[in-house]
Amino acid sequence: MIAIVAGVLLVAILGYIVISGKLFSGGGAPAKQTIVVAKQEIPAYTAITPDMVTTIDVTSGNYLINTADKPETVVGTIAQSPIGAGQIVYKNQISRIDLIAGGNPLFMTLKDGQRAMSLDVNEVTGVSNLLRVGNRVDIIAVYSGKEGSGGSTHGLASTVLQNVPILAIGKQYESTPGTPAPKANKDGSSDSSNTSSSDQSSSSSSDKSEYSTVTFQLSSLQDGEKLALAMNLDGVKIYLALRSQNDNEIVQLPTINSTEVFS
Repeated sequence: MIAIVAGVLLVAILGYIVISGKLFSGGGAPAKQTIVVAKQEIPAYTAITPDMVTTIDVTSGNYLINTADKPETVVGTIAQSPIGAGQIVYKNQISRIDLIAGGNPLFMTLKDGQRAMSLDVNEVTGVSNLLRVGNRVDIIAVYSGKEGSGGSTHGLASTVLQNVPILAIGKQYESTPGTPAPKANKDGSSDSSNTSSSDQSSSSSSDKSEYSTVTFQLSSLQDGEKLALAMNLDGVKIYLALRSQNDNEIVQLPTINSTEVFS
């Protein structure tokens, strides 16, 4: 009888030890967890690249909830707040731009010093709605001239900026989803080898899409000031002149007046 009672007590004690996790624990090492940390300082609104992050193994803990565990999780995302060198990257600090949901990665196309500006256009000033993202244009300001008591002023035309890339047409910043901007062949023609027959058959409808603004990639803030001034001068209309995809030449041009048109 005593042996039976002792056996029951032993089983109960062993069960408690097993349930409490103390059996065979032997003071073993705590569990480890792989997390992503920043290799360098990552400013807010910066696209995260592979060289900016790495992984380390750390002791698991509640503070690691919602951390990124693989570089692929964060590469290509945008830092929504500054992340210091060596800091843990949490998933709520980053976001992926969703083009379908209306995300706008336009700023990611700009290098340091560059600016993006938009211009109102119509069918005439905007090349008959035939411009596409990736095209390059010259921007020409035309002053119509005026006559008054102080005498007459001849019309003037001046090229404000040359070889300006187009970043967006209306709210579209990709020429065709999933395809690159147009490239020129050696003969100067546009490369359409990537266009399928189905794309060509639907081009009649897509090419007729109208736009009222064009957004440019400007090389500097000073270029932005020139364009902004030209846009706000009384009696001035701005025209876009489409360039060949092979033409990158910048030339010095004098301002011309209306008398030269008829000379």
